[in-house]
Amino acid sequence: MKHALRRFLPLVVLLIAGGALATPFLKDVIWPPATDGIAWRTDYQAALAEAKATGKPLLLDFSASWCPPCKQMKQNAWPTPAVRDLANGGFIPVQLDVDRDDVRGVAQNFRVDSIPRIVVLSADGATILANAQYLTPEGLAAFLKKQSR
Repeated sequence: MKHALRRFLPLVVLLIAGGALATPFLKDVIWPPATDGIAWRTDYQAALAEAKATGKPLLLDFSASWCPPCKQMKQNAWPTPAVRDLANGGFIPVQLDVDRDDVRGVAQNFRVDSIPRIVVLSADGATILANAQYLTPEGLAAFLKKQSR
């Protein structure tokens, strides 16, 4: 029995190491990204123009792919029906990845020093109406309901 274990030990080690190395590449297969049903925009300037045309406030979600609390919100808070309906109905929702070069200036403008950061901005882009950090699904729904017209 001992001899058989020694024979297969390199194979077992290889399988475990291979699985550990493959996990980052398979993360979207094992843990698919959430589809929250929110009509996110990713271009701040285009979203600002849309907000000015519609009169709806901007809902800015500053996050990053490596941020665990951001991932939690993307998986648990944003997909809830109440949050989805409020975000789509009362705002121009904009998801901004702070690691993108074109977003860094926007993040600095709003003094985003930690993520996730949620900023509600007036339709003309001139006034911050509210901001928050990590929120539970219930907290996010209450936050959005308070800010919606």
